[in-house]
Amino acid sequence: VNLSGFHQEISPDEIENVSRIGSGASATVWISIYQKHLVVVKEMHPQVHIYERKSFLGELLSMSVISHPS
Repeated sequence: VNLSGFHQEISPDEIENVSRIGSGASATVWISIYQKHLVVVKEMHPQVHIYERKSFLGELLSMSVISHPS
């Protein structure tokens, strides 16, 4: 999945994890702070298979075109 133009690389040093929302087989989801904003971060586990990573990138692409009023 080609994400050129759809993402910006963020250094882990710029994110402060506040609390863990949940964890599954492929990722842990956090409430975090990024640039003084509350955000949700999905952190993939390192052992996740390439097919699951590609699926996640597809999810990311889908969410990047969704508009929400908040």
